[in-house]
Amino acid sequence: MERDRDVIEVLKEIVGRKPRWGFWKLHDRLRLEGHCINHKRLHRVYCAMELNLPRRTRKRVPVRPRRLLAAPSELNVVWAADFMADALYSGR
Repeated sequence: MERDRDVIEVLKEIVGRKPRWGFWKLHDRLRLEGHCINHKRLHRVYCAMELNLPRRTRKRVPVRPRRLLAAPSELNVVWAADFMADALYSGR
């Protein structure tokens, strides 16, 4: 870990500012700032510092009980509206 001291210091500085950034975003930021660090070395140090973030999962929709559709008892009780074409008398 002594030879990785410079990498650790740079990672601590950036993670202190942006704690939710993942590995690849940190790697790209270091490249933009002029630090030339191999991504494999950076990943090894990143994991050793336990900076791995859990993946964000999708929000689950609660399961609702299924209900049967209400069927009309006789014809022409329920009407449907069709709005495929809608225009005013003036043509707008």
